[in-house]
Amino acid sequence: MPAPQETTWQRNAPSQIVLNSIFAALDGALAVIIIQDPQPANWQIWPLVLLVISFFLFAISAEKCVVALDERDVKKWAYYLLPYNLGVIGTGFAIGIMMYVRFDSKIRGLLAPRLGTCSHWVSLLGWFIVAVIFLWTWIYDTCWLLLASKKRFEEWLEELEDKRDPEPDHGYLMKGFYGIRKLHG
Repeated sequence: MPAPQETTWQRNAPSQIVLNSIFAALDGALAVIIIQDPQPANWQIWPLVLLVISFFLFAISAEKCVVALDERDVKKWAYYLLPYNLGVIGTGFAIGIMMYVRFDSKIRGLLAPRLGTCSHWVSLLGWFIVAVIFLWTWIYDTCWLLLASKKRFEEWLEELEDKRDPEPDHGYLMKGFYGIRKLHG
């Protein structure tokens, strides 16, 4: 029996599995760095917990994407994008916490002359906002996977199975880039 034609999601699945593996390896490496600290601080438990949870989310996502590919089940594949996105968010916040702890005193030193005692909270809020900005793609995708209407979700699955043409999905950065390009004629 000839092999059926691969659909968009089936062509993308191996790349998704590789992404899960890369992020799992990153989480493992960062966890080892935290664990090997000769004088661990109390704050280090939070990024460590996030990294370990994210590691398992990536492992689950990778394994189940393989199963979905084997079973040719686009709904299963789409579902296991959720642990991937949650894993990226967890990894991003773990890195953000580690950076905050490492560089917060320097940032507060710059802010303190202008903001006084509020500099700690302004710095914390700033780090959080930066983390959300960098993680926005995965936060948005997670919300979309959970909250998209049944109709829109089914249409997306049809796009993945090449039963309908995909709708262009131009993010803010791409729109900004082409907006700037228009300025140059």
